[in-house]
Amino acid sequence: MNIICAADEDTNLMFGLLGIEGYSLPENDPDKFMEEFDELLKNKEIDFIIMPEKYLIRHKNYFQQIKIQKRPIIVEIPDIKSPLTAEYFNHHIKQLIGLTIGE
Repeated sequence: MNIICAADEDTNLMFGLLGIEGYSLPENDPDKFMEEFDELLKNKEIDFIIMPEKYLIRHKNYFQQIKIQKRPIIVEIPDIKSPLTAEYFNHHIKQLIGLTIGE
């Protein structure tokens, strides 16, 4: 199972300490971001991509199409500057597997 982190330099450094390969994506150029992420998706060796939520929020339409693919699995992590709320996770858990948390 191959896991990579596609994130900013600080997040890649943190996951690099855990032995997870980091891949930096351009933040200021949406076209370049999608082009480079498409290249990551072509690599059939990658099973999981860990990404900060800021990328998925900025490129929402792009990731809606990608997330329906079975592989690779994209795992969102909270961004250091704007962490995800419990409601966000509850919504996605219910949407993905049909469970409701805390009700």
